[in-house]
Amino acid sequence: MIRILPVLGLALLAVLLVAADGDRPAVDGTTRFLLTVVRQDPGAAGEGTPLDLTELGKPAAPVGPTAANLAADGFVAAVPHGKKILEAIRARGAADVLYRGECETRSGAKAMWETGRKFPVPIVSLRGDARTVSTSYEQTGAELEVEWLKGTNRVVAQIEFSAARRLHGQVGCIIDQHQSCGTVQLPDGYTAIFTFLNRVPAEILNRMPKELATDAAPQPDLVTQYWVLLTRMDVAPAK
Repeated sequence: MIRILPVLGLALLAVLLVAADGDRPAVDGTTRFLLTVVRQDPGAAGEGTPLDLTELGKPAAPVGPTAANLAADGFVAAVPHGKKILEAIRARGAADVLYRGECETRSGAKAMWETGRKFPVPIVSLRGDARTVSTSYEQTGAELEVEWLKGTNRVVAQIEFSAARRLHGQVGCIIDQHQSCGTVQLPDGYTAIFTFLNRVPAEILNRMPKELATDAAPQPDLVTQYWVLLTRMDVAPAK
């Protein structure tokens, strides 16, 4: 029996920013965090095309190296005008929102949010010249654990997500997994931007079984860009 195993792209990031707390003073109270995970094919824009941050406002912390070279995973910036970030991402090419959710917490406390879904994965069985395709299911989803440090604009966040995609003309799928954890400066109304670049070599793709004998054209490297947006929105100050 031949089983097409998931291809994993794992990126671990630990970020600690010690810059000043942006332009807005820290206020204890209740806040809401919104997590958005976006998937993009960077083929049209090119892997080295930077995200245009010029219209998103002054960053709360220095822009990371990935703003100029998206081949590296990591923190890009924390900027205001979060609603314009998706527009800036889509200006580079077509993008899909995979996950979106929110959680609420008080300063000094932790909060969690998670979502999941089952993704069908074809399994190929060979007996002589006969081929049978069955289906199993892999768990994918996103998880956020966040803590707003009391008396500051610093936020400790741990973000994990996985995403699956079918490949045209082939049996099987690719499952990408990424994880980021660290501390960022995130004033009220700001959005922290993270990016992850995932590459599956052509030699792996071309070893996967084809759905039809005519689907024999060689596949190029599969490159996928992920954007993770973490937005803070204060609900009420402490009384």
